[in-house]
Amino acid sequence: MTEVQAEGLYFCLENRIVYVRETEIMLTVKEFDIFALLIMNPRRVLTYDMIIDLVWHEDLDY
Repeated sequence: MTEVQAEGLYFCLENRIVYVRETEIMLTVKEFDIFALLIMNPRRVLTYDMIIDLVWHEDLDY
């Protein structure tokens, strides 16, 4: 399982669970996907466009 535990934070990728100080944080699907992307890529700068591409997997024109 892919789990991260640090300073009151518990994150489980497979079960899509986030706890902060033993309180479950309810996230939407996209919120969890963005959080997972950020937590699984520490010390890496992700631009807005990269996040859009990696989370939505669509070609969006604004």
